[in-house]
Amino acid sequence: MSECPGYKSTHQSSFGKLVEEGVYSDDFEHAPEAQRFFGKVMTEAFSKLPDRPGLQVLDCGCGAGSWLDYISRMGLANVPDGYYGFDLTEQMIPVARKRMAHCAGEANFHAGDVLNEQDYRFPGGPDKYDLIMTYDVVQQLPRSLQFKVCETLLGKLAEGGVAVIFDNDCHSPFGRKMGFKKFVTQYLGITLVPKYFCNAKYPPLQKFADRIEAMGYSTHVRVSPNGMKRAMIICPATA
Repeated sequence: MSECPGYKSTHQSSFGKLVEEGVYSDDFEHAPEAQRFFGKVMTEAFSKLPDRPGLQVLDCGCGAGSWLDYISRMGLANVPDGYYGFDLTEQMIPVARKRMAHCAGEANFHAGDVLNEQDYRFPGGPDKYDLIMTYDVVQQLPRSLQFKVCETLLGKLAEGGVAVIFDNDCHSPFGRKMGFKKFVTQYLGITLVPKYFCNAKYPPLQKFADRIEAMGYSTHVRVSPNGMKRAMIICPATA
């Protein structure tokens, strides 16, 4: 990350403060509409996985562990203790460990960077994963590094594995509207969105999907009913 030295410190400061303020705690829940969309997408993603026991699931940028916990309660597959997560914000890790204590050990969570391949390794954990997901993480990186996230995730998938990237698309109507609001907030001093929103740079998700398909994968981009959130499901071309 040497080419963007301010990336990590900005992210850690913003989200670390939110943990300290109690915004992200071990009982944090996403909005019901977001949960419904997430559940629909993950049901589809799991349906594309090979039928094998002991699936290994990794959340890159796991935050407070709420999405992993949601998956564990969906009962989609046999994942007895195969839940793993890392987050760039160290304050998130004890929160996620507490949230996931019912189905994952403390060693299954640590601080880590989505672009650092070493951070995808856990003591006693797998080399690769059946399902890798990330939620609103790509947007937190500088644009020059965003597609690298996609490439890194794909390199950590087990044979037949599936990756799911939840994010916004900068070219969507919502993305353009938010781009305007963040510009006004950051540069004109009129607060239209929380200031930490301004750190996010929505990726061109559909363009990323086209590039990934050119690499030999199959992609499916799903859009939430309100048109805000996108989810890109990446799987083997035969799935």
